Amino acid sequence: MEHDLTIRQFGMALGEQGGIKNLRFASDQVAESISVDVNGHPALMVMHRAPADRPVRELVWQEGDVMLELLSQVLAPDEMMRIAASMQ
Repeated sequence: MEHDLTIRQFGMALGEQGGIKNLRFASDQVAESISVDVNGHPALMVMHRAPADRPVRELVWQEGDVMLELLSQVLAPDEMMRIAASMQ
């Protein structure tokens, strides 16, 4: 079964120096990483290398001690941003 969207939530304990703003992806599978904003929270839109017809997009943001992630091969970045903004 193919999924259009995956939503994950993680507990975080990154300390004062941690957080989304300090994440760096050192992988040859990451094509691009763009800083964005989700409801006033720092976020990253990450584009992973994949077959041209099925790019993998990942939106990751932090709300307090919780990291949230949307992952999709189907939705466009602006659609993912709208979904993230609607989550509470």
